[in-house]
Amino acid sequence: MSTGRLHGRFTGAGMPSVAMTLTALCVVALLTSGGPVGRAQVGGDLCLSADPPPITAPPQLLRFGVSPLAAGSAGGTQVPPKPEHPEAAMRELQRLRPSHRQLILRLNRMLMSDGEAGVRRYARFVDGYAAAGFDSELQVRYHPADGQAGDMAAWKRYVETAVDILGRRPTIKALTITNEVNFPISPNTSDGSYPGALQAIVVGVTAARYALDRIGRPDVELGFSFAWRWLPGSDAEFWRQLGALATPQFDAPSTTSACRSNRASSSRRPRRLRPRATTRSRRSPCCATATCPRRDSAGRLRSG
Repeated sequence: MSTGRLHGRFTGAGMPSVAMTLTALCVVALLTSGGPVGRAQVGGDLCLSADPPPITAPPQLLRFGVSPLAAGSAGGTQVPPKPEHPEAAMRELQRLRPSHRQLILRLNRMLMSDGEAGVRRYARFVDGYAAAGFDSELQVRYHPADGQAGDMAAWKRYVETAVDILGRRPTIKALTITNEVNFPISPNTSDGSYPGALQAIVVGVTAARYALDRIGRPDVELGFSFAWRWLPGSDAEFWRQLGALATPQFDAPSTTSACRSNRASSSRRPRRLRPRATTRSRRSPCCATATCPRRDSAGRLRSG
């Protein structure tokens, strides 16, 4: 069972984690870069000192969980993980689950390149965890096979297939569409190295929302992840470009109204296609300038 990524900590016998290694690479890139990204960090605020925006939405319950599958290896290829004992892993998951609390299992590395067979493999994971009493959320990766990079029609079909197979399982609570598109140096773990990755957020979230509504699952949360503070200049550009690519369908209310299962309120309101962005940092990505993500009155992250 994987413990997922550790950030800024040492693991094992004093060995630095993958995140620390990548951080060192980032620092080297920052210091040696003479290109636009390197220069951008010298001038301009880029949200490094902006005050947080005012709180305009009520607090919401948070779901906590763990990624039980093998973590990705930083770089271009996957290093074979140490074999695990499934029964022992399940016992440890049961031990982690607190009494009278929910423990969500986040299943990562479901790749577009693996096609429908890969989706069905993850459906078996979901069914096995459901039998043990666990709910799941899945990472739907834009990780194209040879010849698929930039093919938005193929990506849309893959997302719709994933929703059709997985969304019919009641223990599925959320889908993360793409992974860390703003992180361009580790194609095995993140989608930012592939052509069309930014467009894949817009196409994938929109396709997933409509597909979920069609099968009667408007309650499933949708979002996309980003690597918090990769490089300030490129991070700001990520949000600018995403805002430019956003379509009316990406930001428009769907025809289905739904109660959010994790809301204290029982009122019904239109479901919006704008996804909730998620980050692997413990710090909130809040800033007050036009180049950075901000939350609207409903608490959703918005760009621009």
